[in-house]
Amino acid sequence: MGADDVEDRIIAPVPDKSQGLKQVFIRATYARAASIVRDSGTVVSIGYSFNSHDRGSYQTLLNAMCESEARRLLVVCPDADTVAQAVHLGFPHLSVEAINSTFKQWVTESFPGLR
Repeated sequence: MGADDVEDRIIAPVPDKSQGLKQVFIRATYARAASIVRDSGTVVSIGYSFNSHDRGSYQTLLNAMCESEARRLLVVCPDADTVAQAVHLGFPHLSVEAINSTFKQWVTESFPGLR
C-alpha cells in the first residue's frame, strides 16, 4: 500500500473547541428571536410540524409568544388542524389558528389569516 491509501492514514481526534462557540451563538440567536416574537402581533409557521421530539427547538419561542399580548400563532401546512391542536394542548395560552394548505396555495390565495 502506498502512502496515499486511506487505510494507511491515522487521523487523531481533536477536541471540538467550536462546541462552546456554537452554544453561545445558539443562546444569542434564541434570545434575539424570542425578543422579536414577543413584539410581533402574529407569528406564522409554514410547514413546521411542532413534533414533540423537537420541543427543545421551539419551546423558547412559543413561551415568548405566551408572554406577549398578541399570542397568535398561524399554522400553515396541509395538516394544520392537527398541528394546531397539538400546539394548543402544549401551549394553551396561545391563540393557534390553522390554515390547511400548502405554502403555494396560501400565497396564491393572498395569505389568508393575515388580514
